[in-house]
Amino acid sequence: MAYSTKVGLILGRGGNEVDFGYVDAVYPEKEMDVPILIGRKPVFEEFKIIFEEYNKKFILIPKEEPLENKKKKSW
Repeated sequence: MAYSTKVGLILGRGGNEVDFGYVDAVYPEKEMDVPILIGRKPVFEEFKIIFEEYNKKFILIPKEEPLENKKKKSW
């Protein structure tokens, strides 16, 4: 069984943060030794993502115009 909730999600560093606001999250009822996963939406829509399994890391490369700028322009 799993619980569904919303969590605040901000990704980036060095002044290049993107605030996704609250996104849907699902976590197991029973505590497990499993890392939390970020889903495809909205992260994959805003970043080029490179997985380096051999280094056990991933790299997020922001798009030219981040989501924050799009939100500001739409006001």
